[in-house]
Order: sequence, then C-alpha cells, then structure tokens
Amino acid sequence: MVQIFFYTWIIAFTWNVVDLIIMDWLLVCTITSDWLILPGTKGCKGYKDYRFHFIGFLQGCIYISITALLMAGAAYLILIFFIWK
Repeated sequence: MVQIFFYTWIIAFTWNVVDLIIMDWLLVCTITSDWLILPGTKGCKGYKDYRFHFIGFLQGCIYISITALLMAGAAYLILIFFIWK
C-alpha cells in the first residue's frame, strides 16, 4: 500500500508543481495576458502576488497527501478483494 500511495502522491505533486510554476507564476504573475484578466480588474496588484500562489501550492500539498492516502487505500482494497483473490 505504501508503494501505491507513493506513486499516487508523486503524480499529484507533479501536477501541483506544474500548476504553481507554469500556470500561476508564469501565466498569471509574469505574463498576465488579457484573456486571463477578469473584467474590471485590470491593473490589480493581486495578479503579481507570487506569495499568494505559493501558499496555495503548500495547501495543495496537504490536500494531495490526503487524497493520495484515500486513493491508495481504495486501490489496495480493490486489489485485495477483486484482483488478488
């Protein structure tokens, strides 16, 4: 079960890192294209707030750990009851 948890966690953590670096920091904070800006919020300082997105990344690490544990448990139960009879 530990191996299933580890693999699930690595997949989710990889997505969390991609979300932080490419989607949040690069697209939202650095480039800030017009199609990303909500109407009426052009020029707001929040679009350049790297710390806000990093805190969201840290919260995501907690959530992916919990989710990976639940998914690993579910996968392990499926393996025990249906596959490894």
